[in-house]
Amino acid sequence: MFTVEKYQGDRKDAYQLLIKQLEALLAGETNRIANLSNASALLNQFFEEVNWVGFYLYDGKELVPIRKDGQLIGVLDIDSPRKSRFDEVDQVYLEQFIQALLPFL
Repeated sequence: MFTVEKYQGDRKDAYQLLIKQLEALLAGETNRIANLSNASALLNQFFEEVNWVGFYLYDGKELVPIRKDGQLIGVLDIDSPRKSRFDEVDQVYLEQFIQALLPFL
C-alpha cells in the first residue's frame, strides 16, 4: 500500500530522495506515457502549494524542457497559485529529476 510521506529537512536532501524514488518507481516500466504519469504523480505528492503538475509532449517554453538525443520532446509544467513559488534550487533539482527520467522515455 502506498503511504504519502512528508518530505522534511533540507530541500536538497528531499530532492535527492525524490530522484531516487523516481528511479525506483519507473524501474522496469517501458511505457513512456505510464512513466510520465507516474513522474507527475510523484512530483504532485512532493510539492506543497501546487495545483498542476504535468508533461506536454511538444515544443513549448515552460519550467523545464525535456531533451533527448538533442531534440526537444516535451516540457515539464508545474503551476502554483503562489507567486514566485519556485526558485533556483527547484530549477536545479527539477532538471536533475528530468535527467533521471530520460532513460525511461
